[in-house]
Amino acid sequence: MQKNNISLYSVFKAPFGGLGAVWCVFLLFFLLSIPAYSQTPKGKGTVKGRAVFADKTPAAFATASVRLLPDSSLVSYTLTNEEGYFELKNLAKGDYLININLTGSALFVKAFSITDTAPNADLGVVTIEEFTVKGAVVKGQLAPVEIKQDTVDFDAKAFKTKPNANLEDLLKKLPGVEVAKDGTVKAQGETVKKVFVDGKPFFTDDPKTATKNLPASMIERVQVIDQLSDQSQMTGVDDGNREKVINITTKKDSKKGGFGNVLVGGGTNERYESNLSYNRFRDNRQLSIIGGANNVNTQNFTSGGGANFGGGGGMGGNIQSLLGNLGGTNNTPNGIIKALSGGLNYNDQINNGAGTISANYLFNDVQTDAFQDSKRQNFLQNGTISTFSDNANTTKAQNHRLNFRLNFDLDSSNTIRFIPNLSVTTNKYDALSTSRTVNNEQNQLNNANTLNDNKSVALNFSHRMQYRHKFKKRGRTFSTDFTFTGTSQNGDNFNDASNNFSLPIITNIRIRQQSVQENHSLGYQVGVSYTEPVSRKRSLEFNYNYSSANSATGRRVFDFNESINTYSNVNTNLTNTFDNDNNSHRLGTNLITQKLKYNYSLGFAVQTVSLDNHNVTTNINYKRDFFNIFPSAQFRYNFGKNRRLILNYNGRTNQPSSTQLQPVVDNSNPLSVTTGNPNLDREVINTLRANYSSYNMTTFRSIFGFMTVSNTANKIVTNTTIQPSGRQITEYTNTNGIYNLAAFGGMGIPLVGNSFTLNLTTNVLWNRNKSFINNNENITNNYTAGQGVRLNWNYKESLDLALTGNLSYSVAEYSLQAQNNVNFTTATAGLDVTYTFKNGIILAVDVDYYSNSGLSAGFNQEYTILNGSIAKQIFKKKNGELRLRVYDGLMQNISINRNASDTFIQDTSNMVLQRYFMLSFRYNINAIAQQQAQGNNNQRRNR
Repeated sequence: MQKNNISLYSVFKAPFGGLGAVWCVFLLFFLLSIPAYSQTPKGKGTVKGRAVFADKTPAAFATASVRLLPDSSLVSYTLTNEEGYFELKNLAKGDYLININLTGSALFVKAFSITDTAPNADLGVVTIEEFTVKGAVVKGQLAPVEIKQDTVDFDAKAFKTKPNANLEDLLKKLPGVEVAKDGTVKAQGETVKKVFVDGKPFFTDDPKTATKNLPASMIERVQVIDQLSDQSQMTGVDDGNREKVINITTKKDSKKGGFGNVLVGGGTNERYESNLSYNRFRDNRQLSIIGGANNVNTQNFTSGGGANFGGGGGMGGNIQSLLGNLGGTNNTPNGIIKALSGGLNYNDQINNGAGTISANYLFNDVQTDAFQDSKRQNFLQNGTISTFSDNANTTKAQNHRLNFRLNFDLDSSNTIRFIPNLSVTTNKYDALSTSRTVNNEQNQLNNANTLNDNKSVALNFSHRMQYRHKFKKRGRTFSTDFTFTGTSQNGDNFNDASNNFSLPIITNIRIRQQSVQENHSLGYQVGVSYTEPVSRKRSLEFNYNYSSANSATGRRVFDFNESINTYSNVNTNLTNTFDNDNNSHRLGTNLITQKLKYNYSLGFAVQTVSLDNHNVTTNINYKRDFFNIFPSAQFRYNFGKNRRLILNYNGRTNQPSSTQLQPVVDNSNPLSVTTGNPNLDREVINTLRANYSSYNMTTFRSIFGFMTVSNTANKIVTNTTIQPSGRQITEYTNTNGIYNLAAFGGMGIPLVGNSFTLNLTTNVLWNRNKSFINNNENITNNYTAGQGVRLNWNYKESLDLALTGNLSYSVAEYSLQAQNNVNFTTATAGLDVTYTFKNGIILAVDVDYYSNSGLSAGFNQEYTILNGSIAKQIFKKKNGELRLRVYDGLMQNISINRNASDTFIQDTSNMVLQRYFMLSFRYNINAIAQQQAQGNNNQRRNR
C-alpha cells in the first residue's frame, strides 16, 4: 500500500493554488510574533504641544522624541509640522521624557506621565531652550531624524537591527527608504546613485558594494542627501540637476581598528560559497578589502563592478518576463554561475587636508553555464514564420578594473581633479545551437546546427582632468574639463554551421569560417565653462565643447581549407577594414535663475558634426556633415521643505555607429545576416521629463511621480528581407514617427509609526516603433500597465516582514499583421520574513509565487519558489553564526520571458539554479574592542 504524504503546503495549495504557500508561511510567522508584539508598551495615551523659539516663531521640523524612564529607551518620535505642532499617540501607562531636538542639540526636555485618570498630556506652547530635569538620567539625546537643508539625517541607534546586520538591513528600517530584492536602494522615491563613507567614495559608484558589505554595528548616522551635480560643484552655480546619495558616518571607535566578517559554506550538489569583508579605518584613512567565491549565483557588487546574480545569498526566485520593449525582469541572470571576485579600496587625505585621494581595484572571474529553449514568430506581410531553437553555451569572463581619483585645492580659489580609469576584460564563449523554421502550414523551411567558439580581449581606459578657478566676485567662475579615452578590442571567432534549406529547392550548405575582429579607438574631449553673475539671483553660463574620435574596425574572414586542414582561404566578400573620424564643435549658453522657492534655466546650443568614414578595403570615402540646434530648459519649484516639481526639456543627436555604417556582410549566424548602410543620417531626439516628489517629515508619508515623453526623428531602424527559405537579411535605414512614454508613481504610507508601512507603485509604458519587413512598413505599439504593493513590518530587532504583490498587463499591436496582436499578464506575490528569538535562533523564510499567461504554448507557467533558513548565533558576543539554508525547497524554479519587438515575438525558457541545501559559518571580525583593551593595559603598565 502506498503511503500518502500530506504537507501543510499541499493543504493550502489545494483550495487556493500556489498562493496558498505564501499565506501559509505568513500565518505561521504572524502567530509566532503575537506574543512578542504584545509586549510592546502600547496604550491610548497621548502627548501633544507646540514648539516655538524665544521670539515665538514656530520650530518647524524639529524632532519630538518620547523616551521611557528610567532607562531613557526610545518609544516613539515624530517631527513638528510647519507651525511647530506635534502629537504622539498610543502611549501606555508610565513615566516618560519628551525631548525636542533641532540640529543635534538637546534643546528641550520635560518629564510627563500617562495614567488611567490622565491619559492625555497637553504640554501647550513650549519654548526651545536648554533645559534639564533634575535626577533624570537621559541617554542617547540625539534626535532620531533631523532635517538639514538638503539632507535627512538619521541616528542609527534609534533603529534596531538584528545581530550581524549589514547596512542594507539598517536602510530597510529608515522611513522613506526602500530596498528592492535585487539590492537597489530608493530614498524618498528616487534611486540612490552612490554611497559614501565619512564623505569618501566606497569602491565604485555602485551602492551595493557598501550596502552588502558594511556592518550596521559600525554606523553612527545615515545621511540621505540631494547632492549637486559635478558641474554645479565645480562652477558653484546650482543648475537644478541633483542626484540622491547616501553618506555613512562611522562611529569614532570604528576609526581606530578593524572590522568585517568571514563566511564559508558547503552544500548539496557540490554547491559552495565564501565571502570576506574587512575594513580598517584610521582617522581620515580608509582601507577596505572584499572578496568571495561561490557557485550559487551570488556576488556582492554589480556586474562589471557590482551585482547580485540572485539565488544563494539573496534567496530570490528567478523569473524574467516582459523583456525588450515591454520591460520587466527581476534582474537575475539565467544559467548556473560560478564567480570569483575581490576588491581593494583606499581613501586618504594628503598635504595636510588640502587634497584627497581615492583608489580602488576590482576583480571578477565569472563562468556561466546556460541552456535556452525559445520560439520566435517573425512577421511577414502575408503571414508568419516560426523558429524553434535550442542553445547550450558556456561563457567565461574575467575583468580587472582600476579606478583612481585625486581632488586637490591649490589654494582657496583653484581646484583640480584627476580621474583616471583602466579596465581589462577577457571573454571566452562556446555554444552549440540547433534550430528549425516552419511556415504557417507547419512546413519546414530550414534547419541548422551550429558550433561557435569565440575569444576576445578588451582594453578600455580613460583619463579625466577638471580645473576650476573662482574669482573674487561671488558667482564668477571658470572651469575646464579634459577627457581622453581609448579602447582596443580583439576577437577570434570560429563558426561551423550546417544549414539545410527545404525551399525553394533542397539545399545543404556548410560554413566553416574563422573571423578575426579588431576594433580600436582613440578620442578626446575638451570643455570650457564660464559663469558670470548678472544679479544676486541670476547668472549666465557660457560653454564650449570640442570632441574628436577616431575608430578603426577591421574584420578578416578565412574559409576552411580541407586540403591543408586549416583556415587559410581569405573570404574577400566578408573581409573589410573601416576607419571612422568624428569631430564636433558645440557652443552653448544658459541663463540660470535661482529664487527662494524656485530656480530655472533657459538655454540653447549649436553643434556641427563632421563624419568622415573611409572603407580602406574598397578605398571609398563616406563623408557627412551635420548642423544641429539644441534648445534646453529646466524648471524646479519647491512647494515646501520636502516637496518639489522638476521639469526638464532637452534635445540631442545620436550618430550612427561604425557597425551600422559599414557596408560589410556579417554572417556569424548564416540564417540571420546583417550589413551596414553608409548613407545613414543621425538621429534627433527631443525629450521632456517631469519629476514630482513629496515627503512629509511629520507623518513620514511619501508621494513621488516621474514621466518622460520623447520623439525621435531619423530613427535608425532595421529593414529585414525574409527569403522563401526562411533566411533573413537585415540592413539599416532611417525613419520618423517614433514615440516613447513612461510614467511611474508611488506612495509610502506609515500605518503604525515607522514599523508598519505600506508602499504602492504604478507604472505605465507606451512605445511606438517602426521597422520594415520585405520593404513593407510595420508600426508597432506596445502598452504596459503595472501595479505593485509592498507591506513592511519591523519590530525592533526581532521581526522583519515584507509582503509584496505585482500585476502587469501588456499589449503588443502590429500594423502589418493585426491578427498577430497579443496581450499577456504576469502576476507575482511574495513573502520575506525573518524572526530572531532571544536565545539567538534566527528563522527566515522567503516565498515567491509567479504566474504568467498569454505566452506561446508550453511557456505559460505557474510556480512557487520557497527558500528558508535556520541559524544559531554562537560565542559570548554572538559574533558567530551557524546557518542551514535551503534554496528552491519545492524544486519549482524556472525562468520564462517574453520579448515583443517590432519584427518578432519570442518566448524563451532558460536553465536556472534549482534546489540545494547549504550549511555555512559566519564570523564577525571586531578588532576595535581588542585594541582598546590593549591600549588600557599599556596605560596601566606605564603608570
